[in-house]
Amino acid sequence: EQTQPVKEITAENEQENMIFRAPYAVGDTVYLDNTPFEITEVGVLNVQLRDPALRYPVFRAESRENFERLLRRDERNAVITDYLPERNRNDDLRDLLMNGILTPDIRDEVRELFRQGEGNAAIGAYLSNVFAASDADTMTLEDGTEADFITSRSGFQAQVHGEKGVHALGLLWPDAAPVLRAVFLEEAQAQSRTQAQPEPDISLPEQPASEATEPEQPQFTTETVAVYPGDKNNLPYDVEIRTLRFDEPEHDPPAPLPPAENFRITDDNLGIGGAKAKFRANMAAINLLKELEFEGAQATPEQQEILSRYVGWGGLADAFDESKDNWKDEFAELYATLSPEEYAAARASTLNAHYTSPTVIKAIYEAVGSMGFQTGNILEPAMGVGNFFGMLPESMESSRLYGVELDSITGRIAKQLYPKADITVAGFETTDRRDFFDLAIGNVPFGQYQVNDRAYNKLGFSIHDYFFAKTLDQVRPGGVIAFVTSRYTMDKQSPEVRKYIAQRAELLGAIRLPNNAFKANAGTEVVSDIIFLQKRDRPIDIEPDWVHLGENKDGFSINQYFIDNPEMVLGRQTSESTQYGRQDFTVEPYEDLDLATQLRYAIQNIGGKYEAAE
Repeated sequence: EQTQPVKEITAENEQENMIFRAPYAVGDTVYLDNTPFEITEVGVLNVQLRDPALRYPVFRAESRENFERLLRRDERNAVITDYLPERNRNDDLRDLLMNGILTPDIRDEVRELFRQGEGNAAIGAYLSNVFAASDADTMTLEDGTEADFITSRSGFQAQVHGEKGVHALGLLWPDAAPVLRAVFLEEAQAQSRTQAQPEPDISLPEQPASEATEPEQPQFTTETVAVYPGDKNNLPYDVEIRTLRFDEPEHDPPAPLPPAENFRITDDNLGIGGAKAKFRANMAAINLLKELEFEGAQATPEQQEILSRYVGWGGLADAFDESKDNWKDEFAELYATLSPEEYAAARASTLNAHYTSPTVIKAIYEAVGSMGFQTGNILEPAMGVGNFFGMLPESMESSRLYGVELDSITGRIAKQLYPKADITVAGFETTDRRDFFDLAIGNVPFGQYQVNDRAYNKLGFSIHDYFFAKTLDQVRPGGVIAFVTSRYTMDKQSPEVRKYIAQRAELLGAIRLPNNAFKANAGTEVVSDIIFLQKRDRPIDIEPDWVHLGENKDGFSINQYFIDNPEMVLGRQTSESTQYGRQDFTVEPYEDLDLATQLRYAIQNIGGKYEAAE
């Protein structure tokens, strides 16, 4: 019996095997959940790890899929993640890349770069240079559908015309590189198997007829339906009609899909990055959302990770300005991806769609937990993609979550991230669950305009104050409100809003944040407050000191609460020049104190005792 020799790895062919290089191995140190681990075993399906800091060895096992997902969360694993393939992409994306967007010459060059051991970042940079000039074309996918695509320095976008309609696909070049790595790895593995394995002998020894295996015959029963005697039908035989009933083999029912779970945020740096990085994260999330909706699918945990990095368009107005030369590729990409309605809504949100940092969210939950809240109905009335839901402490995870989000794209992403929550994609003014919620939490929108809600129009409140007024009616007596808001809720000259709130709720405390609290996440430098309220049983005629303003030592009018409680101002009170040339109050951060530490001390001064509803 002759076989083909296994191909020997020599100096001549070593390069073409570089793509087989395992990105991680036994003995490597990796960082999971901000903790270093040593890899002790790499199996086909699982990876086993050990925490070397522990005196006694405690082992941790992760599926390879989840292990690689966790690796991508920590930049210190970049030496590994830069060589990870991405196999969980649909066939249309692979088809677009391999048979339409990448010419044979580009495919060969990318294949050679992989063979030479280049990482995904280098491949992404190469593709970015190759497609520096924007271009558009049409191709036919393997299933016969047509696809129009646009390439640019940042990535590609495609419109696929399928039987169910048109759906959008796309990737940034850094995200396309792991997909191509998976394609070329599978290609190389197939070639290796072909070269290494002999042709299988599929002939079977002859068996005696008596020993030949008879195929299993289906079991059946017969039932006579009618008999027609031959003498009555002029036939030499009777005609009998029977029904054959076959016993269908029992099949195991298909395994049920695991229940969709709410996403849990574990990255304190979520949303941090430059404008272009935030744009890329937004587009990756939008493209994935449209793909999921086209397929009628629920996001997997890995896909939720991508969706969670959507930060909205606050501070990204340049992406909507076609006159900005350094944003022209992004403008074209955005315009081609969104529907006219989605585009208009996204453009309108550039002034007020800002997202809350995990540091602030953690502190708010810690304060509410200190009051005694453990479980109940939680409302987030302007939820964005739901960062407050994503950071819900485990001690409160049995709570029922309700969210409201006006923007369509943002709200649909939130539904994919938190499938167990009751999320309304509409304006807060369309909802009404009076005296229903135990806790209302969130970062309310700010602006000098009013919301058209007939029940509240007579108040004449601006949008941020309207959210306080309506939420006071939505929470039950004894319920707690913890909102991040502009400082002007507390500092505006007119006391009418504060008087309205004070009559209906007790102020448990307030924390004034420094002007850089949301700079990294939202790209904005404004002074914001966290206000904690507890709803009264009924409105009372009261006018506490915090309804009014006082004057600080620099002569600025600020809320009397912060004059009486300066420790609740987490920074240095000073002034800054406005765009109109006048000096205005601001709070600059203390350079030697981090915000998380300051918040930890400040929330100890928040009062209130929460009692669960009977």
